[in-house]
Amino acid sequence: MKQIEAAGGVPWRYVEGSLQVLIVHRDRYLDWSFPKGKLDEGESHEQAAVREVEEETGLLCSLGSELPEVRYVVTKPRKTGGGTRSRPKRVRYWSMEPMSPDAGLSPEDPEEITAAEWVEAAEAPERLTHSADRALLESFLTSLK
Repeated sequence: MKQIEAAGGVPWRYVEGSLQVLIVHRDRYLDWSFPKGKLDEGESHEQAAVREVEEETGLLCSLGSELPEVRYVVTKPRKTGGGTRSRPKRVRYWSMEPMSPDAGLSPEDPEEITAAEWVEAAEAPERLTHSADRALLESFLTSLK
């Protein structure tokens, strides 16, 4: 069974001396997480990370340091025959600094990403839905020290 490859980022900025990170909401999964998505054919993880963050937030970002990857299993209903199918997924993440941090947020597909918000880094753990995203945030914050 082939592993799903994806990439994303932890976009960050400082506003009046306060560190903020950018999170996105997906109604389909009812979650808040960091922007990410699957690689296109022939695309590197780095290229996918930049593209996905731009598609999901409207921000063009530069790659910073690579953060720990996240691995999990995706389970979906089978299209025919009933039951479910499971596939492993690996997401590589980077710290990402927006080239225009004050630009407005505009997800490319508002049906996929229903909201994108800058939040104070200290408040982000309570907003993030998944424990893996909270661990990723902690790694990001540690990388800044």
